[in-house]
Amino acid sequence: MLLLEILFEGCQGTPSHFAGAKNICVRLTGNVSLMLCADIDECEEGIVNDCHPDANCTNTEGSYTCECQSGFTGSGDFCFGEY
Repeated sequence: MLLLEILFEGCQGTPSHFAGAKNICVRLTGNVSLMLCADIDECEEGIVNDCHPDANCTNTEGSYTCECQSGFTGSGDFCFGEY
C-alpha cells in the first residue's frame, strides 16, 4: 500500500531551510518513505504577494521580500514617488 500526502503548511521533519509555511511538501509512505519539498515562488506572475506595484519582489526560501524600485521610497508593501 502506498500513501500520498500533500502538505501545504510547511515541511515538518525536513531541514530547517524548508520549514516555512510557504512550501509544498509531498510525502510518499509505504515500503519506502520519501518526502519532497519545493519552495513556492510568491513573486511569480499570477501569485498574490503584498508587494506594491512600484516594488520589486524577490523570492527567498519559504518567503519573499519587497523593495521599492529606483525613484520610489517606502517599505516595499507601500511605495511613493519622490517629488
